[in-house]
Amino acid sequence: MERKEIKGIAFYITAWINWWGKSEKLEFYNNEEDTIEYPPMPLKPRCRPTTESQEEYKARVEE
Repeated sequence: MERKEIKGIAFYITAWINWWGKSEKLEFYNNEEDTIEYPPMPLKPRCRPTTESQEEYKARVEE
């Protein structure tokens, strides 16, 4: 007698617990179709934007 092919099964469980309490029950769910693709985070600026030019800065420092 031949055995059937073994298939993997994804089993998802969620619950929460912290110092003051815990969830009343475990939540079971199927996450096969709930894939959410988030857009990539914007890159951080390489340098801090300035509101004054170098000439204005030098004039302010000299005063």
